[in-house]
Amino acid sequence: MSFASYNLWLPWQDSGSELAKKFVDYESGIHWNQYQMQSGRTSINTNRIYNPIKQVKDHDPKGEFIKKWVPELKNIADNFIHEPWLLSKFNIEEYIKLDYIAPIVEITKTSREARKKIQLATQQKGYWDISKKIYKKHGSRKKIATNRIPKKIIDKKQIQYELNLGL
Repeated sequence: MSFASYNLWLPWQDSGSELAKKFVDYESGIHWNQYQMQSGRTSINTNRIYNPIKQVKDHDPKGEFIKKWVPELKNIADNFIHEPWLLSKFNIEEYIKLDYIAPIVEITKTSREARKKIQLATQQKGYWDISKKIYKKHGSRKKIATNRIPKKIIDKKQIQYELNLGL
């Protein structure tokens, strides 16, 4: 989501729909919230622009997942598994035989541009007021103090209803 939203500037809804088709454990109640959060649409969390190369190196250092699910890379040397296009700088014949596409964007450049765009957006008049309003409505995790409920309310169901509404 981060890559699609920040590096490619694709609409998060379109990317979310494509991802929903691919997840074997898809759950709309979980995934759509995550899509929005990872694409910076909630104003609740810090916008995170993930580097997919760093992520795969951190989470699959030996490239086992890659070799299993990307068959054209199953025989590539471990030192190129995370960035197979770099093989072209060392052995062009081997890279050509690999038949693997080069990156569609330069991650460092598009991430830097995305950070600039986000910074400009946060400097727009009214941005932080809108952000705070959204956070207050959807993101605050503060518990409602039950001692603030007026004494005249006796019905437990009514109390629970008002607590759930954040009254």
